[in-house]
Amino acid sequence: MKESSKRFAQSLFDEIQSQDDDKDGSFQIENHGGRAMLSVFPPKAIGGQGVTLEAVRKRLQLLKIVDVDEGKLEDILLRSDGVAHEIGRWAGGKAEAASAVVRITPDKMKALLTMSPPINGGLPMTKERLFRILEANHVSYGIMGQTLSELVVNPRYHEEVVVAQGLAPRNGRAGYVKVLFDHEAKGELHEDEQGRVDFKEIHIVKSVPQGSILAEMIDPEPGQDGMDITGALLPAYEGKRSEWKLGSNVKLSDDGRSLLAVITGRPLLDRYGIIRVDEVVRLEQVDYSTGNIDFPGTIIVEKRIADGFKLETSGSIIVEKSMGKAFLRAKGDIVLSGGFMGHDEGVIESEGDIYARFVERGRLRAGGSILIKDASMHSELIAGESIIIRGGRGDLIGGKGVAGKFIVCNKLGAVVETKTQLVVGSPPDLMEELHKLQDEINKRQDILNKVYHTLKPLEKSREKRVLKPEEQEMLEKLREVEKKYRPMLENSQQQYEAAVNSFEPAPGAFVGVLNEMYHGVEIVFGHNRIFRTPLRPLGGKTYLHLDKDGTVRQASKPPYQKSDDKDIWESYEVNAPPVQDILDKQKQSKN
Repeated sequence: MKESSKRFAQSLFDEIQSQDDDKDGSFQIENHGGRAMLSVFPPKAIGGQGVTLEAVRKRLQLLKIVDVDEGKLEDILLRSDGVAHEIGRWAGGKAEAASAVVRITPDKMKALLTMSPPINGGLPMTKERLFRILEANHVSYGIMGQTLSELVVNPRYHEEVVVAQGLAPRNGRAGYVKVLFDHEAKGELHEDEQGRVDFKEIHIVKSVPQGSILAEMIDPEPGQDGMDITGALLPAYEGKRSEWKLGSNVKLSDDGRSLLAVITGRPLLDRYGIIRVDEVVRLEQVDYSTGNIDFPGTIIVEKRIADGFKLETSGSIIVEKSMGKAFLRAKGDIVLSGGFMGHDEGVIESEGDIYARFVERGRLRAGGSILIKDASMHSELIAGESIIIRGGRGDLIGGKGVAGKFIVCNKLGAVVETKTQLVVGSPPDLMEELHKLQDEINKRQDILNKVYHTLKPLEKSREKRVLKPEEQEMLEKLREVEKKYRPMLENSQQQYEAAVNSFEPAPGAFVGVLNEMYHGVEIVFGHNRIFRTPLRPLGGKTYLHLDKDGTVRQASKPPYQKSDDKDIWESYEVNAPPVQDILDKQKQSKN
């Protein structure tokens, strides 16, 4: 192992040890044959906080655990010995372990597995059990170990998942120009008499400094021959090279592989694939020249927010460009005139409303509503009031959405059956508990991801050679961390699933989809009332809500509108409010 790799692995291990759930005490609740078992772990360092009786009581109430011995509960907390103690009865009934069935395609090129969840706190699925199930179904080639690991950590119940696959040929991918600036934002465009479009009139300002890399030339990838289960060779085609299309104020780098901006300005990609830069005014930004911002009034950022920086305020935040892995928190509204590309690390929190053009792999939490114009992709959206995605594309694809009252969008899910989970009608106290559980899940998943990132190269090296003593020691330490955090993550996920399936939804809570809904979508209305989309997409306008008898109903109008009333959502558009409106609203809230 190289010295730099050793330092990285050791620093990662030290980081995990330093974080270690913030050194506070923790607890787990499990179902052993209908018996509720509590394990309480002490603080991990001096100054760490122990588990409180109130925290345990809230979790017991959420999971509907009865016949709790209060005296014994206090004694367990006092001891904090990490041992599972029986404290009551799991009211849901007998615990049943998770199960799975396997379907093999006629050409024997794929094995598809469908998992069923554990019932009443039963044992979760393990990777070892999945291997045994596949073996019992005579599946022994092309097993996707990583997919099985993901199914154990993030189960996809009642959904067929490919877990084994034969080797098919892969044709070479053509080379292409990778554009590095955001060129997807849409504005109001007009064609002239010759059918030409002036992209300078798109009314979305996105500037780059002189010398910025606008695009990279990606080489074609060679093809890979395949082989069917009989051993016949399946030849692949080679990919072709791409070419540059240069406009004004750009130039190629010396090696011809990158495209650079000659001036400070707005980068544009026109319909013909030509890249150019138009001159614009330099705008202020948040970076190392300003440091993190903590200000009592409204914050307006005219340019960009550098990755890793924080903005916190008791007022509102207005960002006039897209942002990435940053952290925003405000008591007032947060308005993103551009979008939010969180890379699974960026977080936006507001006690009011959040407006954005699009969100990709970000985490948004609003005390009021979340309003998005174009799309939310693979993101976590939690709103006390509502989630509305309308005006542009209006897509809600992947990730998780939780709203206290309703969720409305144009398109829900995707053709590729991306897993998308919605929870509607959740009460405020449940929202708070879901926040805590989701934070637990995110934190433990992040730690495991870092462990896997270091563990995988070590395991590959061990297959080729004998590891050095220090490498073997690091491997064992990482496995210990994995062994510790995997059950903790699974326990938090089980409690989250139990919580979202136990509440009584607010009256009139609904989900409205105005165009299409695809397979892979799951909508939870509490008390195990779950709607899952069929295999074929649902076209047209569909509103889902609970009927008087508690069943999920599909209708063409929201539950509070009469059949002859005009649907208010058909013409509704999300548009970020003008800056002055936000300032006026903030002023009124102070008065």
